Amino acid sequence: MNTKALGYSDNNQGARLSAREDAVVRSLARGLTVSEIAHETGRSVKTVSQQKRNAMRKLGIYRDQQLFEYLLHQRQG
Repeated sequence: MNTKALGYSDNNQGARLSAREDAVVRSLARGLTVSEIAHETGRSVKTVSQQKRNAMRKLGIYRDQQLFEYLLHQRQG
């Protein structure tokens, strides 16, 4: 997805998400919270939060609101 077209930074465009970062983003898209993802995967909330931040940085997204917009766009597209 071209996040720049949505008004997001392209500083890290092309950076690939790790498997765990991708799983966190997909879980967020399913409506799970960071705490729920941590419980479901057996990881700490801090670890899941860091994976979320890393994914957002790689996607050029810097606010939770932008992440929600990105996830909605992904579901529609």
